[in-house]
Amino acid sequence: MNRKEEKDYLDKLNLLETQSMRTCMEIKANIASLEGAENMDEIDRSTIGADISRLKAVLFQSETRLKQVHAARERIKNKTFGLCISCDDEIPKNRLIANPLSLRCLACQEEQELIQREAKLKSRPSSFSNDPEEPKTED
Repeated sequence: MNRKEEKDYLDKLNLLETQSMRTCMEIKANIASLEGAENMDEIDRSTIGADISRLKAVLFQSETRLKQVHAARERIKNKTFGLCISCDDEIPKNRLIANPLSLRCLACQEEQELIQREAKLKSRPSSFSNDPEEPKTED
């Protein structure tokens, strides 16, 4: 990676960091505002609780993005930026331009996503039971 490319990636990472930090601050302010609300009935408390849960999920995503930005900067510093963490091949420049947080080449990313989907499917309880002990009902 030449100096111009490095500068371009760092500029993109700085932009992502600024956006994520702003999002985190706004969400934290919204959560504090909702948690400080008074004189609520049961429905309001329930609605606000759900809103806070959703905001905390988005906050977690934004904080994760900040960690990814910092990790990408470290990879630039260590000269490992743009190398797939799975196979050590170079990640195509177009992929890095589109997402400078990319950790894997496209083939390894697709394989990782397939593994994650399969693990998710295996962890779900089946709606159809093959248990011979389960009583059968007739319609």
